[in-house]
Amino acid sequence: MHPAPYMDRMLAFLEREYTIRVLYNTLADKYKSWDNYTGTEGMLFRDISLGSLIRLVMESDFVVVGGWASWDCIKLILLSRFFLKKVAVFSDCPMNVDTHSAKYWFKRLFLFNLINYIFCATTSTRTVYSEQYKVDKSRLFFFPYAVDFPGKSRMDPINLKRKEALRETGSLPRILVSNSFYGRKGYEVLLAAFRELEAERLLDNFEITLAGAGEEFDHYRNLFNDLSPRIAFPGWLEYDRYIREMENTDIYIHPSLFEPFGIPPIEAMARGKLCIVSDGVQSTSMLMVNGKNGYVYPASDAGQLAGIIKNLIIEDIYEIGKNASEKVTELYSYNNYSSVLHDCLS
Repeated sequence: MHPAPYMDRMLAFLEREYTIRVLYNTLADKYKSWDNYTGTEGMLFRDISLGSLIRLVMESDFVVVGGWASWDCIKLILLSRFFLKKVAVFSDCPMNVDTHSAKYWFKRLFLFNLINYIFCATTSTRTVYSEQYKVDKSRLFFFPYAVDFPGKSRMDPINLKRKEALRETGSLPRILVSNSFYGRKGYEVLLAAFRELEAERLLDNFEITLAGAGEEFDHYRNLFNDLSPRIAFPGWLEYDRYIREMENTDIYIHPSLFEPFGIPPIEAMARGKLCIVSDGVQSTSMLMVNGKNGYVYPASDAGQLAGIIKNLIIEDIYEIGKNASEKVTELYSYNNYSSVLHDCLS
C-alpha cells in the first residue's frame, strides 16, 4: 500500500467513526509519480521495530491489510491472528488464477484460513474468490476504492457547456485515455481501432488526449503520432490536472486487456461522461449496459472498439453519461465502508 487519493478519501470517511492508524509499504508507486501530492500521514513498515508493530496490533480492534504481496503484509496478518485480532485483506480482482500453482494452494489452504474477511474491490473479485478459491461468501465483502464524486452542482454546468459546444458550435468531441503505458494496458488494440478510424477519414473528427507514463510511452507515442500528429501526449498528469482533463472531456476510453480495478472509468462515469471500456476492466464489469450507461467491448477486439466510436451519436453522449453517473454513484457509495465495518465488528 502507498499513499493515493483514492485511499485518502476512504480513510477520511472512516475517520468520522474510527481511529485510524496507517502503515505503508512504500511512499510511491513507480507508475504513479505525483510531485504535488501528499497523502494521509502514516508510518512506513521499514521505519518501525517489531516491538512497535506488535504494540500497534495489540492496540487495534480490527486490522485491514492492503494485500498479501509482501513479507510485511504477511507478518502483519500473522501477528494479528496471534494476538486474536480480527483481520481483513483488501484485494483487487486476481489475474490469471492458476489452480495448479503452489501460490494458489498456499492461499487456499493456509492464508485464507488465517484471515477473517476479504475486502473485495469489485463485485467480480468476490466471484473469483468464491468460485475459484472456495472462500465462503459470508467472508467476502464489496469494499471498493474511494473514487471522487464531484456532485451535480459542479458537473452540471460543465457538462451543459460541453453539450452546447458539441451541438451548437460544432466543437469536436473530446476523447481522453488516462492510463499507464505498459503491457496489459491495451494500447495495441486502441492503436488498431484508431487505424481503422483513420482509414475511413474519421480520426480527425475527435480531439484525442492519451495521458500517462510508463516504460512503453515513447514507443506508443511514436506509433500514434505517425497515425495523427494531432493526438496529444501530455505525459503523467498531476492529480488536479487529471481531474480538469476528465471534467472537460466528453468520452473516456479505458482499453486495458485486464484491469484489476480501474479508477478512471468510474470517475469518468461519476462526472457524467460517456465511458467506453474493455471487458477486462473489473470496476465496470457488473454495471455497464451497452448503449444505456456506457459501452463495453471484448478486450482484444479492435474492430468492435472502432465500431463503437464510429457509431457514436453526439446527442446521446451526455444522455448516456447521465445514466452512468446515477448508476455509479449508487454502487460506489462511501456508505459501503461503514456498513461493512459494522458487520465485521459486530
